[in-house]
Amino acid sequence: MAFKRKLIAAFLTAALFTGVLPTGVSAQVKNNTQTKIQFADGVTKEQVPDYIINDLINSNPDADCITIYGISESEDTTPPKINVNGWDEYLDIKTTKQVTKRNVIAKDICQFTVAKGETLTLSRTYSESYTSYYSGDIFDSAKLGIGKTVTGTYYESHSYKGPGESSRYNSREFRTRFYENVGTYKQTAHVYENWGKGVVEDKGIETKTGSFHQATRSVNYSKDILV
Repeated sequence: MAFKRKLIAAFLTAALFTGVLPTGVSAQVKNNTQTKIQFADGVTKEQVPDYIINDLINSNPDADCITIYGISESEDTTPPKINVNGWDEYLDIKTTKQVTKRNVIAKDICQFTVAKGETLTLSRTYSESYTSYYSGDIFDSAKLGIGKTVTGTYYESHSYKGPGESSRYNSREFRTRFYENVGTYKQTAHVYENWGKGVVEDKGIETKTGSFHQATRSVNYSKDILV
């Protein structure tokens, strides 16, 4: 019996460390409210990174239940053209990047709501996207390697339910949260200025710096609210 008690205690300790218990069981948060994480049909806990589960729990301490409907990974987008400045030509462009924050919230959007006791079948597709961007001077933005976009979509004809009749909440929000990596970059290039008629001035090595926000993932989820 003592061994059995120790085994159960070890399981609970490990579960709390990961921030979530098995589907359908409440996960304890720091302020002693209980937030239950559930996964919609076709979604498993193994598909959802732990940092997203923990983030949803910690940022919604008053939620009775959060349901995760899917994860989307960022996809490559068409890189912008080289940043051309007049007659300058850039050769031997080198880029270095440093990520200062990983998988932080970029934005969080409510796509639609469903009232208490109601079921909504979508008559159209709801979709929101987040695209990487940079700020600062640059020689060639394509060489920065952040050309990514992530999209969160709820598809037409799918049905979604609001809170049950016994719930203390009267509306359910269906949301998409976007994550990103944030950092800084430096580009160096050998710069030549073309004056025409075969006259080219060697301007030497120049440096440009700035910051970037690179889209990583999105999560579709719901939470209940009072309106």
